Amino acid sequence: VGSVNAKKKKSSFSSFGPAADGRVKPDVVAMGSDCAVVNAHGDIRHASGTSFATPILAGATACLWQARPELSCREIMALLRRVAHQHKKPNPELGHGIPNLFKAYKITRP
Repeated sequence: VGSVNAKKKKSSFSSFGPAADGRVKPDVVAMGSDCAVVNAHGDIRHASGTSFATPILAGATACLWQARPELSCREIMALLRRVAHQHKKPNPELGHGIPNLFKAYKITRP
């Protein structure tokens, strides 16, 4: 998972691809710049890192998977790529882009 800022641009610290084996890298991206976080003292502050982008997307993905438990892990991963904003033209900076989880939910509804 790569990181983007509020303007949907690659964060300066986010790595880019392609992967060593030629695959698209990053696979998808999520907000990772200037994220609101809670510190150890319970105070809200802002921080940046792919270490924020990954759990943001993981939490959203867990919600999607809970709504669609019949899907396999690989199906969920493919679905996230398919509903990302630049799926048809992935690039080395944003991969497939920002997944639209509501779209993923809607297109898998029985």
